[in-house]
Amino acid sequence: MKIIKFTETRMIKAGYLESYDYDANDPDMNLGVVKINGRHPKQNYVINTGCKELFYILSGEGSITTHNETYVLTARDEVIIDQNEPYYIEGNFTFVTVCTPVWTVEQVKIVDKEGREL
Repeated sequence: MKIIKFTETRMIKAGYLESYDYDANDPDMNLGVVKINGRHPKQNYVINTGCKELFYILSGEGSITTHNETYVLTARDEVIIDQNEPYYIEGNFTFVTVCTPVWTVEQVKIVDKEGREL
């Protein structure tokens, strides 16, 4: 068993996004609590080259866009994003994200909607 206290989290800011990374020091998965108030990334799309992501919306509302499709998100919705899937999120909401294998900031790339790195 591992217990990670909020006081042990690492805060990451990226534009309109603020994330609290709960590092369990486990290579198989990690968890973050993310607040967004705007669009992330500010332009284009983002991909995660190293893991699959699961978002669970805690509060607020917004949207996620991938390949010209936009989905409205509200509390209690879940989103699963495959590795290397281009997307952007927009709105004013808070969500929990679980990544497997573990997420690292080095995996994040800004891309066009086809996934080509910019």
